[in-house]
Amino acid sequence: MSTNTRGSSPRKAAAMVGSPRSSSSLPRPAILLAVVIAIAATMVYWKALLYAGLASGAALFRKDNATAAGLDQCPGYRATNVRVTATGVTADLTLAGAACNVYGTDLPHLTLQVTYQTEDRLHVLIQDQGNQVYQVPESVFPRPGGSIWSQTSKLKFSYTAYPFSFKITRAKTGEVIFDTSAASLVFESQYLRLRTSLPANPNLYGLGEHSDSLRLETTNYIRTMWNQDSYGIPSHANLYGTHPFYLEQRASGAHGVFFLNSNGMDIIINQDASGKQYLEYNTIGGVFDFYFVAGPTPVAAVQQYGEFAGFPTMQPYWGLGFHQCRYGYRDAFDVAEVVQNYSLAGIPLETMWTDIDYMDRRRLCARWASLGAFNTFYRNHNDYGNIGQEFYRWPSVASAAKKAIDIRYRLLDYIYTALWRQSTDGTPAVSPMFFHYPDDPATWGLELQFFFGPGLVVAPVTQQGSTSVSVYLPTGVFYDWYTHARVDGGATTHAITGVDITSIPLFIRGGVILPLRAKSASTTTELRKQNFELLIALDASGSASGELYLDDGVSIHQRATTHVTFTYNKGLFILGGSFSLRVPFIISKVTILGGKPSAAAKSSAGGNTSNSETFDVHLPFTGPASVRIG
Repeated sequence: MSTNTRGSSPRKAAAMVGSPRSSSSLPRPAILLAVVIAIAATMVYWKALLYAGLASGAALFRKDNATAAGLDQCPGYRATNVRVTATGVTADLTLAGAACNVYGTDLPHLTLQVTYQTEDRLHVLIQDQGNQVYQVPESVFPRPGGSIWSQTSKLKFSYTAYPFSFKITRAKTGEVIFDTSAASLVFESQYLRLRTSLPANPNLYGLGEHSDSLRLETTNYIRTMWNQDSYGIPSHANLYGTHPFYLEQRASGAHGVFFLNSNGMDIIINQDASGKQYLEYNTIGGVFDFYFVAGPTPVAAVQQYGEFAGFPTMQPYWGLGFHQCRYGYRDAFDVAEVVQNYSLAGIPLETMWTDIDYMDRRRLCARWASLGAFNTFYRNHNDYGNIGQEFYRWPSVASAAKKAIDIRYRLLDYIYTALWRQSTDGTPAVSPMFFHYPDDPATWGLELQFFFGPGLVVAPVTQQGSTSVSVYLPTGVFYDWYTHARVDGGATTHAITGVDITSIPLFIRGGVILPLRAKSASTTTELRKQNFELLIALDASGSASGELYLDDGVSIHQRATTHVTFTYNKGLFILGGSFSLRVPFIISKVTILGGKPSAAAKSSAGGNTSNSETFDVHLPFTGPASVRIG
């Protein structure tokens, strides 16, 4: 989102510039020049002031004790003319006392509009009565429509008239998920404040884009929203995007809150003097425009957010291939040499970029070659003036890259399917552990292991010089990617040892069917000619399911697609779905994972063992089919 600030009235400035001249005044061109210089100097001053503070991750608002005390004296508002309808609430909000005028002037008259939009979404809008204050334009962010009977909503709105505050609760349990009574509402010409209470030790996520921990800090934490280039991605710094949406995970479920405001803001998470936890919005303009989504799972909350904010755009198939990037390639001959060297090294290469960033050590480069393969966008990125770091330059890095790219390319249709699913219903293609195990509190803070697609757990080595990693596996069945050894998660931490710089620990979640290409290729074009194999990872009941989406990989508007569903239950494999796209390949092999559990997770190296069984099949993508396997 863009950042909007308010200055002096343009109309008044125009009147000043165009006012009649007295005999002693400067000529009109001189006046115009003076005004331009003054405006430019002011802009440079404020830009320098803001950038100096914000570049280091400082807060947008610097509140001294006097300022904080002044805000605490703000009277808040009184609700009048309240009208409750079957689908929402409207009211007038009037300043409830003497204006505090800390950052500009308090607006004396506001309006409240509450709409139950869907069963899972509630909208609350507090704006100036004259509707003159800047709001994000509809052309930039189209507003979701819809209204339902309040009785059918999973969320409920309630309010206190004086001083005005409101609560959002779960209709079924009465649990409060948002409560603004913690501090008075402030709505000034250059400052807005709204505070909500939180439970002790909350689990909060989001408020991107930032490089802080996945689960946000809850003491003296300020998340500043002011888009900027942040070279090197320092911690506690503002980055390139503003996404004022947070997800809260509780034992009772998850919910989400979106604040539609593009102005610069500080979102503060802290405790007050009495130790009560809160989250506070502080913004330099705009209105209070909130959307609440009910969840109750993290995935459901993200999907509900995507329903009105928009789902991610589907990416082209070739975009998932390996990209080589650098700021500093000298000319086309330099680029051509890199392409040739990748080919000679036998490392697949899909795309060449000429841009920036770097890894300055061989081991770090090798670890990135492995970890980067399990991101949706996979590239090697280098800076101007640094030594070359292309994967072929060190034998160990080349080995790590070949191994990782081989796995990635065989899984490319699996992650392409996950991206298609994400673009259609908002299910994240890459997600933290707690998205899949929200009832396990031990997963709520995990950020160094994650799901790549719906069924593959990635647990990279992140400590410099280490060859081991601890992996938490929730209750359920998992399988080592490399050995197919079964591992009973047991909601315990497993020590993985012997992880050299060419390896990365991977685990398949039981109950998932993974579609794989029969072998890797040097380009995604060649890859799309390969047949498929299936990895059927059985859960404790002997069942598994999965899906595969196929299209031409290029067109923005697809004329024909195929969506295949897979199910396996105690020996019966069923292939279903829709089959509009004609494809030349088939499913040629099926491997069933369901061996006896090992005592602990194995080292992430080696090949298939007796822990799995492979069957030759011939299943074309032409229509439904069923077959007995195993």
